[in-house]
Amino acid sequence: MLLTLHNLVDLKTEQDEVVVIDCSDNEETHRLVQEWVPLIDTYVHERELGIGLGFNRGILLARGRLIKPIADDDIIYPKGMAEAVAVMESDASIDMLYCRTLKHLFGEQPQVTRSLAGIDYGASVWGPVKHGGCGVGYVFRRKACAVAGLMLPHSLAQDMEYVMRFIASGLRVVASDVILAYHPKEAHSGDVLDPRRWHEDFVRACRIYGLPAFLTKEGGEFKVRFRHIPGRGE
Repeated sequence: MLLTLHNLVDLKTEQDEVVVIDCSDNEETHRLVQEWVPLIDTYVHERELGIGLGFNRGILLARGRLIKPIADDDIIYPKGMAEAVAVMESDASIDMLYCRTLKHLFGEQPQVTRSLAGIDYGASVWGPVKHGGCGVGYVFRRKACAVAGLMLPHSLAQDMEYVMRFIASGLRVVASDVILAYHPKEAHSGDVLDPRRWHEDFVRACRIYGLPAFLTKEGGEFKVRFRHIPGRGE
């Protein structure tokens, strides 16, 4: 949390607002946030709200044209954010921009996610399934939520489902080579803390949009596999 708040000092401009949804039952976290009140435009403290409901509250309270969800362990690069905003502002037809991130898996060396240059990422819901759809990588227009709605509040795979929903709703989702954020995989990350539930939620999300996904366990790890999908390019 503290690193994220320090990051927002470098990130926030006069055109930005910061909405903080504090879902913890930790009084220390609440006290820490109070020390950063000048940085924060809107603050809500509701214990045990959960990350999905927390993001939805933030979306409903936001007033800006563009929304960038940030979890308490993500670091957004100011240069990357400025570049992402510039892309969105230069093309009003883009409803969601999916950017690259520096992904740091627990116990491994950090790696930048691969370039999606030349790939029509938003052509179908198979795009984010094949190429990734982590929430730390996307920026979206607030007005697009009138079409897509809010995130699934109780799904651990709500970020993947949300990208798929934008595409399925006919909204324009575009991949960018902008490196937007540092994204560590911590012990409390959903797919690390409860991998079975995350994979089950992902399977459910895929099936919502007609992708024949199923869950397997291989070598002690959960995997999502797909039956034949005509026209998916494989």
